Order: sequence, then structure tokens, then C-alpha cells
Amino acid sequence: MAFLRLSALVTSITGKLNGSYFSQKKGGTTVNRCGSKLTKADSGRTSLQRQQQILGTTAGSWRGLTNDERLAWQGFAGTLTWKNKAGMDYTPTGYEVFCSCNLNRSKIGLPPIVTPILSTGDGVIDGIAIDFSIGGALQLNYAGTTTTNNGIIIFASAPQSQGVNRPKGGYKAIYSVDTITAGITNLTTNYSNVFGYLPPAGSIFFKIEIVVADSGIQNGSKLTKADSGFL
Repeated sequence: MAFLRLSALVTSITGKLNGSYFSQKKGGTTVNRCGSKLTKADSGRTSLQRQQQILGTTAGSWRGLTNDERLAWQGFAGTLTWKNKAGMDYTPTGYEVFCSCNLNRSKIGLPPIVTPILSTGDGVIDGIAIDFSIGGALQLNYAGTTTTNNGIIIFASAPQSQGVNRPKGGYKAIYSVDTITAGITNLTTNYSNVFGYLPPAGSIFFKIEIVVADSGIQNGSKLTKADSGFL
């Protein structure tokens, strides 16, 4: 651990420098932490800032559209029915659909589109399962056919105690691709890269989303759970 004492000319040093993160001791001029890893709180803020940046960029793209392009999104939105938080049906605005489609495309690594695409894809959310193999590997199993027009996003929770009905701490994205692959995909490394380990025992909750690659429309979502190490 590095230890720095600031002079009269430099009274504060925070943020990132060559892969290290600094934080100033409250009420003093001594930098009391210099680490190569973000704290849990820092990591959460960084993830939130990244999402805010993506949303801000998408909103800015809407302002750059022509009137005809905006009218096309508004007409497309008129054909859709969404549900609000209360579960009631409503017709979204063109701006809402534009942002939703392009945010979904960004999640699977695709660039934004400026005109709406009507394709709804052919992925089947019920054909997707996540479980642990006999050897302990975390795996995605897609029973449908491989398509070129559907991406998948998988969010996972930290390991939970047996009997927990919902995850504490929410979900983190561990896997996203713009094409679903039929058969088994090993997610062990993906999970370990995000959480730092693969638990020998615990319940992990997953949120799965299918996104139509060319249009950015979400074609289905579901919650599921996999247990590891429980008898």
C-alpha cells in the first residue's frame, strides 16, 4: 500500500492514476488509500455512471434526428402496447421506443439505429435454461435453433442462502451476445470475471432477456434460479 502526504501546493488527490484509485482521508491532507481495485461502492457508482452516459448519448442521438425520422419512430410506437409499473397498458412515445431499442442494442454490443425496424425476431425465451453441471460448471442451455437475429443478455446475483426467494443486492450483467447459440454455453468464467469467484454452494438468481438484434426490441424476458452444492 502506498502512503502519500500532500504539500501546501497540492491539497487533494482523488480518482484514478495509472490503474490505482486514490481517496483522501476525511478532514486531513493524507491520502490513506491507494489500491489497484475499486471498492464495492466505487464499483457501483462506476457502473451507474456508465449507464447514465449511455442513456445521455442515446437521448442526444434523438435530438440529432430529422423530423421525418422522428415521425417514423412516432408512427412505429403507435403500433406497440407497453405496460407501466402498475401493469396497465399504454402506447409509448416515439422517443421512448427509440431509447429502448437503442439501449437494448447497446447491451449486446451493436451501434444505434436512426430508423425503426419492424422485425420481432424468432427467439424463444422458454427454451433457455441456466443450471450447474455435475462437474460444477455454470452453463446456459438453449433448446431452440441458432438464429442470426436474436441476442441474449444474462444478469446474475451474488450467491444467496438456501430458501431465499429474491436476491439481495440486485443483479449484474455477466453475459451478452448478439446471436443466441443452440446447445450449451459455459458461463463459469463470465460469472467469475464479474463476481470474482464461483460459489461452491448457494442459490444464484438470473434475469434473462432476448433482444432482436436488428430492431433492438426485447423479445422476451424471465427470471430463473440455479442451485449449487445443495443436497
